[in-house]
Amino acid sequence: MTTPIVFGMTLQRTHNFHYAMQCVPIVAVLGIPSYIFLVGKIEMIVPSKKREPNAYGVTQSSQAQTGWPTLAAPKKRKRRLM
Repeated sequence: MTTPIVFGMTLQRTHNFHYAMQCVPIVAVLGIPSYIFLVGKIEMIVPSKKREPNAYGVTQSSQAQTGWPTLAAPKKRKRRLM
């Protein structure tokens, strides 16, 4: 995010790509520690065993097994008599 901004500002002030290209590894080296300290440890979120169909009737388990979403049978509604 900051690399294009720093690159553009350096290019605008110096009118030389050589200096602008030297800023790219500097920004990358400064970004590595900030990523490590700001983001921290990344852990995988394990979904629960019970899986409900989403708004489209697609269950996650069926999609995970085949790779393609499958539609769950629609629930039948009781008709009310007026």
